[in-house]
Amino acid sequence: MDWECWRAALRGGLQSTMGSDRALFVNVEPSSATSWVPEIGDPLLEDALDRFPLVVEVTERALPNHTTDLIPLAEDLRRRGARIALDDVGTDPRSLALMPFLRPDVIKLDLGLLHNSPSREIAEVVHAVNAEAERTGALILAEGIETEEHLRRALALGASYGQRCRPTTNRPTRSSRSATTRRRSCRPKAPPSRSSPPSDRCAAPTSACWSS
Repeated sequence: MDWECWRAALRGGLQSTMGSDRALFVNVEPSSATSWVPEIGDPLLEDALDRFPLVVEVTERALPNHTTDLIPLAEDLRRRGARIALDDVGTDPRSLALMPFLRPDVIKLDLGLLHNSPSREIAEVVHAVNAEAERTGALILAEGIETEEHLRRALALGASYGQRCRPTTNRPTRSSRSATTRRRSCRPKAPPSRSSPPSDRCAAPTSACWSS
């Protein structure tokens, strides 16, 4: 069922007006990692990769218990042209040591890092994430941005992109209006490739994305 949803997301992206300047983010559940993978030459996957950047999200809490399945899957998808995002980072400290093996292109900070009071545990997560981003050029995206305070905290944690967790009728403020997307409707700006120069990897701090 998970892979059928994955294929439906690809079909939806292909039926839209998305182009190479927007990326499609799709989730993969760890239990699906060994059940089905698109074959090389799969027309749906190949058409999607030709049309727009495809970012496959793997949840952090799945990494420690499914490492032997998820890392080969990520490498296979990366070889075909997809990019990898590690979702909900900060929910399981065990996974921080495994980030260098997954080599995510996008690191998505769990909303708890923004919403909870500062602590030693949060500081350790932020240090590990920023070290990985500095080493590989990965983008850091903060989840759960709902207020200006959340936005300030996201920037302080090193995030260059952001994501709301609920739709809202309120318009973003001027400082956060540079990019407006729907959560998982998948029209965020395409993550640059690792070969891009450092100045191209991240948006300016005041241009963290908000979703509408």
